[in-house]
This record gives sequence, structure tokens and C-alpha cells, in this order.
Amino acid sequence: MATGTLILPISGAIPEEGPDGVSTELGFPAISLHTSTDADDPPFRRFVAAFDDTVRESISFGFRLPVNWASGGALKFHWYPAGTNSSKNVVWRAAVQSVTPGDSTVMTSLDAVNAGGGWASVTTACPGTIGYPTVTSITLTLSSVAAGDSMALIFQRDPTNGSDDTVGDVIIMDEFHLEYTTT
Repeated sequence: MATGTLILPISGAIPEEGPDGVSTELGFPAISLHTSTDADDPPFRRFVAAFDDTVRESISFGFRLPVNWASGGALKFHWYPAGTNSSKNVVWRAAVQSVTPGDSTVMTSLDAVNAGGGWASVTTACPGTIGYPTVTSITLTLSSVAAGDSMALIFQRDPTNGSDDTVGDVIIMDEFHLEYTTT
């Protein structure tokens, strides 16, 4: 068995607002294209998502669980605070849903499949220097899922949690990686 990685790019995130423009209770982080500013280098570009410090902002992804998935699920991502926040923490959380093709599941009533249902979360210390990224991993305990299942993942910063004391936006870079054990 080896480790497999499913890449979920920020550019493919689903906003938390319906296609008809009807807003949900959650916000959507500002997604933008950052361009390098070094005049001696080519203009490298990357997508980033800026998560606010006052309201829960969410992004979602839809994907199929790879056919070589055997177990596990660690959601990994690179991030940095937009301002000085040494000795501060950020609280991140994620939840997933799953449906197996051919099931008699009503698609609008899916439950989270983390162990015990609901959210998996992690509190991470901010890097001490502005703009220096760090990597964080959230362990998703995927129960009752199978290779080839249709999945949905929602990801949030949780500034309403008392342990999240980082001031200002927190920037996620490029993409999320869902790492898993292969067959």
C-alpha cells in the first residue's frame, strides 16, 4: 500500500451561494489570483483564498473518491496570515458527505461521514513571520465510504471558536490535497 493524493484546486471551489444568487448563511472567502512582483522574474501566478476573521467562510468541492482508495483521508493545505500574528492560532474544520452509485439515498439529505458525523477540526499556530506559509492537516475519518463514491467536502475557518485568535485574513494557497492509503 502506498499514499495517493487527490488535488482539489482553489480555482475549482464551489461558492456557498446557489446558482440562482440565493445566499446561504455562510460567507465565501475572497478568491483571487496573486502575481509575483519580483521585476527580475517572470510573473508567476497562483490562486489564493482569503478567509475572514469575523465570520465563518466556506468553500466546497465535489469529487469522486479514487478507485485505488483503501482507507484514510488527510486534508492538507498551505496557508499564512495576512498580518503579524505570532503566538496566535487559527481553527480550521472540514466535513465530508458520500453517496455510493446505485444507493437509494436521497441526495438532499446526505449526512456527514466523519466518525460520529459532523466536523473534523484542528487548531494550528500561526507562523511567526508575515507571508511565511505553513502546512496544516485535518484528519478526516471516512466511515461507510467506498472507492468510486461521489463525495462532497466543505472547508471552513472557524473564527467563532474561542481558540481562533488570529487577527485579519488567513490566506490558503493554490489547492488542497486529500491524501489516502491506496489498495
